[in-house]
Amino acid sequence: SQASEQGSDCAIGCDSSSNSLGNSQFRWMRTWTFIPSASNHEQECSQQSLPLQVANGLALKMLLKPSERLFALVQQEMRHLDIHSRRFIAMHIRRGHKYVEKIDAPEESLLQGCLEIARQTGAKVVLIISEDAHAVAEWNHTLSLHGLSAVWTRNNRHQLRISIPMAIHLGILDADSENKTSLLNLFMSANALGVVGSMTSGYSRLLLEMACGHQRTAVPYYSTDTVYFA
Repeated sequence: SQASEQGSDCAIGCDSSSNSLGNSQFRWMRTWTFIPSASNHEQECSQQSLPLQVANGLALKMLLKPSERLFALVQQEMRHLDIHSRRFIAMHIRRGHKYVEKIDAPEESLLQGCLEIARQTGAKVVLIISEDAHAVAEWNHTLSLHGLSAVWTRNNRHQLRISIPMAIHLGILDADSENKTSLLNLFMSANALGVVGSMTSGYSRLLLEMACGHQRTAVPYYSTDTVYFA
């Protein structure tokens, strides 16, 4: 199978080095990731006329790499979801501040993106990235009606009507657990053959950049609101 299909060990590299950021609020980053030496940065980013998302993705790849612990967890989760050797699409369903921030993207728009990218890439699996349990259940059913299967991480989804950062600030959610889930989805998406999301969301843009950077090519994406921007 092609390298882009093999989630995994081919696209995501890890290193045993670590960093101390010296601030307790970044404890999770010290635990799960590290900032490596940029010795190969110029070589990887010297290509001319790269699409913006690929150039940014290559920089992201150099700046953010999984620790050995996170690397092992990513591999374990991908095998559990059975996507380590399958073509898949990453779909981020943004809920933001629920009713306050913006209305949800129409289901038809997200579905159109998944079907178009599936047609282009041959992917038959969609990694659903959402903290909304109701959305996960709905999309599992919707995608199955169109010949696609859905997978998602094994984290608790609390159905809150406020943003995750606000819930963490209020002590409702645990920052370490939420960041672990976020990083798992981010690094698994390095192997996605396409990304569906909302490009006004910083996390959707990160998912796209991660895929482009690790695969060193512009992977197809579908945005429910605007085009990719840095």
